[in-house]
Amino acid sequence: MSSSLTDYNLKENLKQLRALLISDIVEASGKNIFFSISKQTAAIVENIFIVALEFSADFYRSFIEFQNAEILDLHSNVELWVEGENVIRKNIISFIQDIASVKFQANTLIIIDCFDPMSNCSTVLNQVLNKYILRQKEKIRPYIIGLCHRDVIEINDIQTIFPFHIKLRPPKCKTNQYECDIIKRKSSGKIEYTREGFNFTDKKITGSNILSNNLIESIKQDNTEAADPTKNLSFNLNLTEKEEEARRKLQLPYVRTNKSTPKDEGPKSDSGKGNIYYEPDEADDFDEEDPDDDLDRKEHRIAFRMNENFLYRIREESLTCRVCLETWINKSPILFPCQHITCESCTTGVMKNSKSIHSFKCPVCRKVVTKLDVKKFRFFRTLEHVGSKVTIDQASQTEWENNESEKTVDINEIRDYLIKQKKRKLNNLIYLGDLHSVRRKVIFISLDGFRYDYLEKVKDKRGYASTPNFNRIIEEGVYVKDGITNAFITKTFPNHWSLVTGRYEESHGLIGNEMFDPRRNQTFNLTADVTDSFWYNNGDGSGGEPIWVTNQRAGGASGVLYWVGDGVVINDHRPTRFEFFNFKYANGDKVPIDKLIRWFDTEDCPINLGLLYFRQPDAAGHKFGPDSNEVLDEIIKLDGYIGYLIKRLEEVDMYDEMNIIITSDHGMAESDSEKVIVLDDYLKVDYTSYMDSPIYSIDPIDGVSTVDEIVKSLSKVQNMKVYRKQDIPEHFHYRNNIRVRSIVLVADVGWNIVKTKEEKQKWKRRGSHGYNNSIKIMHPFFVARGPIFKKNYTASSFENVDIYPLICEIVDAKPYPNNGSLSRISHIIMKEKLFHVTTTFITYVASIAFAALFSSIFSLVACRVYRIQRRHKYNSSYHVSINGLPMNETDKQVLLDDPELESELP
Repeated sequence: MSSSLTDYNLKENLKQLRALLISDIVEASGKNIFFSISKQTAAIVENIFIVALEFSADFYRSFIEFQNAEILDLHSNVELWVEGENVIRKNIISFIQDIASVKFQANTLIIIDCFDPMSNCSTVLNQVLNKYILRQKEKIRPYIIGLCHRDVIEINDIQTIFPFHIKLRPPKCKTNQYECDIIKRKSSGKIEYTREGFNFTDKKITGSNILSNNLIESIKQDNTEAADPTKNLSFNLNLTEKEEEARRKLQLPYVRTNKSTPKDEGPKSDSGKGNIYYEPDEADDFDEEDPDDDLDRKEHRIAFRMNENFLYRIREESLTCRVCLETWINKSPILFPCQHITCESCTTGVMKNSKSIHSFKCPVCRKVVTKLDVKKFRFFRTLEHVGSKVTIDQASQTEWENNESEKTVDINEIRDYLIKQKKRKLNNLIYLGDLHSVRRKVIFISLDGFRYDYLEKVKDKRGYASTPNFNRIIEEGVYVKDGITNAFITKTFPNHWSLVTGRYEESHGLIGNEMFDPRRNQTFNLTADVTDSFWYNNGDGSGGEPIWVTNQRAGGASGVLYWVGDGVVINDHRPTRFEFFNFKYANGDKVPIDKLIRWFDTEDCPINLGLLYFRQPDAAGHKFGPDSNEVLDEIIKLDGYIGYLIKRLEEVDMYDEMNIIITSDHGMAESDSEKVIVLDDYLKVDYTSYMDSPIYSIDPIDGVSTVDEIVKSLSKVQNMKVYRKQDIPEHFHYRNNIRVRSIVLVADVGWNIVKTKEEKQKWKRRGSHGYNNSIKIMHPFFVARGPIFKKNYTASSFENVDIYPLICEIVDAKPYPNNGSLSRISHIIMKEKLFHVTTTFITYVASIAFAALFSSIFSLVACRVYRIQRRHKYNSSYHVSINGLPMNETDKQVLLDDPELESELP
């Protein structure tokens, strides 16, 4: 290993391969190494171009310390995203074309700070980079440094255009000691694959030489030839007899000798260790991946190829724990008697939650097993030793020794298991099997920015027939004509989290689309932090539980498409099936609807709860205003998608049994560039600001400004209310959270707040939201239909936090602590339908109990009557009283046969 990871990457590889991709995950952020390498590379080039998606342009200028860089700022330019994907695509293509026109590209650096989460941007970047930049010869090609999060999007297409890839891995223990895979694609097509250990701190990246001894030993053990008997072996299927004989005599592992051996002696075996020592010559073409390739015919050589490696492809995509979605790379797999596998930590959690001390249920098939029946799964590490599909085929007649135990594992058993699991397409969460068929089904849809009165506006201006599918749902179900009350602040992220957790924003902690947490000293970023559970669980695990996790804990299965927080691990769970935000499909498309229906209709872990998000008509409302024709057009398009959903449900015969709930996160208010408050016009002291208009949070800077100074300066500003944190109204349910800052500004409806005059000049929004949630035009709409809802019923308003306990009641799940109230929303449901199953069950049990009681009483009475009859029979045969009369032995025996008459004997 090299002494410094950064030096290793820059000096030996970047200048040669020119293009570097750094891929990370939440547990191993690549931000520090990305900026370290970018900064060092920027020092040796003349031209710098930056595509800023995740970090702001100002951040780059302060970090890399240059002023002449050209930056395509997709991070701060909100208007670009509002205008749509076509505008973004044009900007990216134009920017890359400008780079391609630079004469001296060899002295040029291109930085792309994030290929996600907008997958459409990733696709465009792939295309234009490949077309304009990467087709050029390596010597004149510019440097390209890219960052992507492989737990957010699929990186297969991205990594193929980068010959140099650093794949960060999470630490083996809770320290700053990390590992990474360094992958280099040679021009010949061959891939060099190495592993590097390093320390990862906020300010410095250092080499593996300072790692702890234990971690060094574990890394060495994972990479030694002894631990991997086929690592250096290539399988040539076309050897001559002489070559075959030489191969049979070879023993692993191979060790390259430092001593010269006479060539006429050939390879010399060390009897002590069984190693082959040889001196490579020029003809040998020594290759660390294939040290015995001098025995192979090059035209027939089957070299080790990472991208052809059967295990590598399926290990990270398929072989994951069904409960927590993590792969086996850093978690110990546990094998159940039913042959299902979960990781050790999830198995421990299942055991702890079991009602029985000695047994629990498999989280996949729900079969009861004892704690003694489960054991660590030894097969997987042995399978890693096998290396590739070719190796598995070659070893089908062989048994390999497992280094971790004395047990010998059959390769065929491993291969059969893998193929079986791959065909099943492992779904990464709990499955209850038979219970899914009877569990009530729910589809929960959010149409972003759908104001409570939009349907009425469409009917007034376009006619009642323009929204036939919304009309059908209203006629068959429930319509809250005045809308429902959402949470303050009336922004997208916090209200979508309130919808699925049943909590106010102060309780779940997601208090804005942008926010600051003093515990981390970090600001939430809509692109970089969307998969970080810290922001969704209030930073300490107290942020509530989304409905999909509650449903899964009750034995259901959930599918979530594009919802806020859908891929975040909460309480050790993710949705059974989910897909991260997709810009194209979230705008409106049939594709996610088809996918949702497949999830309900599949035989392999069918879901009973599905959530779907569309970002319209919010985007149209921002750009054109809530009263525009463009918003009405989007409403009609959405009606078409709802109609398609109904059609697909009818095709799979699920419409009658499906409970459909459609609502939104907020409404929309008309705004314009004249109604904008500029804070710098009133504040003459420095301050720190967070969040976005029309809500602003402010903190004074210690030693520079105070809360009283800022409040005094802003208290006279019209069309805006100023609250100290402790003075925020109680009915907002907002102030009791550490993320709420010292001062909160709330603009009057229709007004907006910006910091500088430059921001005011750029203001183009025709619609805004975020205002006081008591204002009616901030309220979202609500419609629902299904077997548990009343028919053709116009309901009174309730709060959006009440939807969580309602869905819990429908799917028969015990709610996690929440702020919702089932009583506030119970008027929209048919109680006899909702409680029909419970009532039937109670009646059934009561009937059985009554029958058993009646049978017992009848038996007792019958026995008593029988005995009395026998007594009268014997009494009548003697015609005299028994007491006091002499009796012979025969008479006594007759009485002894009756226990009740025995006492009558003298």
